[in-house]
Amino acid sequence: MGISYIRVRTGDCPLFEFRGVTFVVRDSGIGIRPEDQDRVFTQQADGSSTRSREGTGMRLMLAQKLAGLSGGRLWFESEQVPGGGTTFLLSLPVGHHRMERT
Repeated sequence: MGISYIRVRTGDCPLFEFRGVTFVVRDSGIGIRPEDQDRVFTQQADGSSTRSREGTGMRLMLAQKLAGLSGGRLWFESEQVPGGGTTFLLSLPVGHHRMERT
């Protein structure tokens, strides 16, 4: 597994009504199983010593929150085929944007 490509797109964001920049990172890994996809952006800090991966699982949750506070969006697309991998996308508006306080 490794990063297949990293791309940066500028212009009109097709998912939003703003001009922005979209960062695209694709890997060639096994992808994310459909039953696990709803948990990708949630905290997974279970304290278990049996986890197969290191970390608390909070990084993507925090990254998605920061993207939203900036007026953008972080999401992924994943395929369950050999070498299909996962693509993470981050779209952010270009120019001035007022952050909403929560």
